Amino acid sequence: MKKKWIMYLTVSTILILVFLYFYFRSTKIDAVKAKKQDYTEKILVTGTIQAKNFSVLTSGINGVIEKIYIREGQPVTKGSIIAKLNTQEIEADIAKAKALYEKSKYDLEVVSSVSLENAKAQLKSAQINYDISKREFLDHEKLYQKKYISRLEFDSKNRSLLTLKKP
Repeated sequence: MKKKWIMYLTVSTILILVFLYFYFRSTKIDAVKAKKQDYTEKILVTGTIQAKNFSVLTSGINGVIEKIYIREGQPVTKGSIIAKLNTQEIEADIAKAKALYEKSKYDLEVVSSVSLENAKAQLKSAQINYDISKREFLDHEKLYQKKYISRLEFDSKNRSLLTLKKP
């Protein structure tokens, strides 16, 4: 048992010495005093440059570009003319639309005039019917006042006139 204690004591002493060695070991540091001076270094690299502000251009109409007025990388501002489109197809579509508009305008005038003429004819017919009905009513009234017809006959004739003349 004594040997066991001696062994423990020896191992623990060695461990303590190793620990103290590493703990108190001095590290050597090399120091250089800094001086103030300019420093320039050229770096040659290859890569892709991307713009800070990137925009996608679109057009409200489709077409073939006829001419481009700017170069790649050239700055542009709002309202700048960038390109010219071939407008032959668009102009043809505009001409078709104008022709369709004029035809529709003419058709509307024809329909309006026909409807106006029809309305005038109906008004004239209604005025004639009114005049005839008025004359018949006045005639029946005179006959009733002269006692040539009874009240019952007078009312029945007026009712028949009213039902015949309703629009």
